Amino acid sequence: MILSPLLIFFFGCGKPKFEGKAQEEFEWLFKTRKVYSMMVDIRSEAAYESGHLEGAVNIPFSEHFLDELEKRANPEMGSMLLFVYGDDEASTQAALKAMKTDLAKQKTKPKVNVVYYLEGEFKL
Repeated sequence: MILSPLLIFFFGCGKPKFEGKAQEEFEWLFKTRKVYSMMVDIRSEAAYESGHLEGAVNIPFSEHFLDELEKRANPEMGSMLLFVYGDDEASTQAALKAMKTDLAKQKTKPKVNVVYYLEGEFKL
């Protein structure tokens, strides 16, 4: 049985689920979401300023990523969906690899239950 992101969102799980999406579906999921979500552009500030997806906030990926995410997220929400993208799939995958361990240990709210990441290269 495959659990929908909505079920995972409401009932949670120990580790967040990571799921790649093509850009069109990635943007559509963010725009049509019905639960608390954040879209995060993990590129440099300069790259973000040169163009980004509508609704994205910029948190360049570093060892302080989770701390910065927690500062910007609404702590009154119990759970959230996280949408993440970088310059290309390789940079996004490198960030996701580091994120997986940190998010599994996350103690603060909102807890990230599902991470959607952009497959392929980011395009404006």
